[in-house]
Amino acid sequence: MNKPLKPAAAAVMQGRHQRPELITFTSLLVLTAALCAPKLYAVEGSVELGSVVLSEESMKFGEYTGITDDQPYAVFNFDLRDVTDDGQWQASGDNLGLDSRSLELRFRQAGRRSLRFGYRELPHNRSRDGRVPFAGVGSDVLTLPAGWVAADTTAGMTGLDAALVSYEDATKRKQFSLDYGWFGNNGFTGSVAYSHEIKDGLKTHNGVIGYTGGNPRAVTMPTPVDYTHDKLQMMLAWSDSARHAQFGYTVSRFKNSNDSMQWQNPYTAHPQWNAAAGYPSGYGSIAQEPDNLYQQLHGMLRFRLTQSTVASADFSYALFEQDDDFL
Repeated sequence: MNKPLKPAAAAVMQGRHQRPELITFTSLLVLTAALCAPKLYAVEGSVELGSVVLSEESMKFGEYTGITDDQPYAVFNFDLRDVTDDGQWQASGDNLGLDSRSLELRFRQAGRRSLRFGYRELPHNRSRDGRVPFAGVGSDVLTLPAGWVAADTTAGMTGLDAALVSYEDATKRKQFSLDYGWFGNNGFTGSVAYSHEIKDGLKTHNGVIGYTGGNPRAVTMPTPVDYTHDKLQMMLAWSDSARHAQFGYTVSRFKNSNDSMQWQNPYTAHPQWNAAAGYPSGYGSIAQEPDNLYQQLHGMLRFRLTQSTVASADFSYALFEQDDDFL
């Protein structure tokens, strides 16, 4: 039985590789569950299993889905929910057989509290055809192989072709999130939301040694990506028929495991350079995204003066700190 993919997977099939001979999607099973529990409560939803078979390899084709190789990929999606005396819950998962998978769990008690847990992965595949002459790919220091023949241009680097190594320009984000909200009988409401994100992989970066129009020499290099980002948001509010007050606090912390990227200069020193800037003693350095911390306090007050007049005020104070020195 042939069925379309879920939205995240279907989008990739609507691109420039839409020829039917390139893609075959076979749905193996579609199951709609209606599980009758005591007191006539029903667990409803669907489970979808299938496969994607590709006949060509392309990083661009699977740029944000992870479908990049000539091989079968499992398709696994589900959406289940139930309503009880205590509230309602929902569990869903999309593209669980791919690198672009996501999972979400929700629970809600009407007028009392809500809870949500989420997990998501997002790949970004740019190229697998990158080649560089450096050793140490994946680290923050790139060096040239023993016996390297330096020159003023790449045409004179006789060992360049033999030294080239391949790398994939690809990264992946993984995000965990947890949200909690509560609703009081006395007009108070509150919420807490936390997320933790990890990003790793390799990206292509360009570095230059030189200082004026005629003497710069450039390299393209794989740069490691190893970020973490934590964010916490808290909110407390109170309201009645004529007044509303809301106060919140947000803190966001970004941490990069790599402060800088260094590479050994493959060029001989230009006549306008200091001789030490050329091979083998010369190294270039470029800063990476710095560690930083962001905090914000914010609030809002609103008063209904008459049926047609409302007075309100908003305020916020933010502090942005960078933890790394500039190179």
